[in-house]
Amino acid sequence: MPIYEYRCPQCRMRFSTFYPSIAAAEAAGPAQCPRCGSIGERRFSRIAVLRASAPREPADSWDDATMADERWDEEDDFPLPEDDNPQALAQWARQLAAETGEPLDPLLDQALTDLERGADPDTVMERLDRAMEEEADQAETEESLQESEVTDLE
Repeated sequence: MPIYEYRCPQCRMRFSTFYPSIAAAEAAGPAQCPRCGSIGERRFSRIAVLRASAPREPADSWDDATMADERWDEEDDFPLPEDDNPQALAQWARQLAAETGEPLDPLLDQALTDLERGADPDTVMERLDRAMEEEADQAETEESLQESEVTDLE
């Protein structure tokens, strides 16, 4: 089940298209940009290759020989901020989301807003982690309730 990645030459949006098979992808023809309707240019997907025989290393110690180049193309439109400025990082995340056309998760959006307002990054991350755990727990509870309702109906 291939997922093809594209970049629009007109508005520069990056987007992905899922196909149930390679034959379906070939039959569908060129993908259109969801933002402006132009024909997207197909990009090579980023990949990471891990060898089963090699000892596992933390991701931050991987080098270019271990992991494929993470950039989409030669120009780096959105380089990470050089300094440890939380406001700059929040601004970078928003700019990246806007460029890719991906909406921010409401919890992440709130965390970015807090960082932009000068909140302590460690406090923001702790709050985000707790909120994400609560959201996952709630989803699990709702799923269990739905399963029990189906069982009751049988």
